[in-house]
Amino acid sequence: MIRIRRFSLAIGSTFIFGVVIANAVFMSSATAAGKKSEGNTGGEGIFSGTGGKVDKKTVEKIISGWKDQPKKVARQLIEKYGPPDAAGQRHLIWYDNGPWVETKVVNQEIFHYFPKKHRDVVTQTVKYEVPADKVDELIEFDESLIIDRTKGELSVMCHNERMNTLALNLADDIVKGKRSVQEARKTFAEQVQAAVKGQPAPLTQELRFDTKVAGTAAPGEPIMGKEVTQKEEEEEKRIKMEGREGAILEKPDKSTVKKLQTKNRDTDQRTEYRDTEYQQKEEKKEKGFFERTFDF
Repeated sequence: MIRIRRFSLAIGSTFIFGVVIANAVFMSSATAAGKKSEGNTGGEGIFSGTGGKVDKKTVEKIISGWKDQPKKVARQLIEKYGPPDAAGQRHLIWYDNGPWVETKVVNQEIFHYFPKKHRDVVTQTVKYEVPADKVDELIEFDESLIIDRTKGELSVMCHNERMNTLALNLADDIVKGKRSVQEARKTFAEQVQAAVKGQPAPLTQELRFDTKVAGTAAPGEPIMGKEVTQKEEEEEKRIKMEGREGAILEKPDKSTVKKLQTKNRDTDQRTEYRDTEYQQKEEKKEKGFFERTFDF
């Protein structure tokens, strides 16, 4: 019996020790995970540092394993604009940097064949109102243009910032009627060729239109008006009179207020009368019970 007890005690001690170790490992892992996700803004591996910028060590760790072109562009942008405002394992994002509403570099090389074969890795966005009748022309000019008329934004994706600048300058010329689609495409190729040769390519240097503008959004016009039948109108009035929960209440006129006040007062009076009458009956029953039982 003594041996059995000692053996059981040893097993119990081992089990307790194992539970303690397992719990310590779990807590350690949870703490490490918490530190890793500190500043997390949601999504897969997204970081945002203190002061709105991701620290350089984190950024360098992220892009160290990236493909060559996105890594190169990321470092160019960091040198120009500083650390990004947000970062993930596959992207870096800057907000309101220079003329851009947003700049996003991704660790993904998307093949694009205009004006010659290259890989798109960076998307940049500006505030810009694209007229509805110019949308088709812009898409025909460059497939990498992204038009958002609702938000009033125009984006472009290319292999570096200079080419994005060139594309948007020519898009602006098309919208303003300064160039046709074919003229813009030809100029694009000429500017790229000049840049490759180290010759002046002014359209790649800076945006030639104002990006700090308001009122670029086009939220659209409603086409579904409020069509209410007579029966629905009557039901709506009845709901308002009853004050049903969830009704869309409007400010009632004086006569309606008076009716509601009278109705509420009458209801309160009837409730008060019923409560008083019930209380009196209960008191009478109670008195009779005690009189019969204790002979008061």
